[in-house]
Amino acid sequence: MEIILDELIRAQKYHKRQLQDNLDDIRRKEESIVLLKEANEKHISIVEAIDKHIEKLKAESGD
Repeated sequence: MEIILDELIRAQKYHKRQLQDNLDDIRRKEESIVLLKEANEKHISIVEAIDKHIEKLKAESGD
């Protein structure tokens, strides 16, 4: 009976460790997604500013 109990305790520890590892991985990925979204927002702003300058230069050269 003690062998079964030992195996169950080992299995429990393994699964708890795996659960914590998975939760940590999820947290890291969520943080990475936030950073990636912030970077994309900056790039969108830059592209929009470049678009405005291009349109302005096109309009000025068409005069």
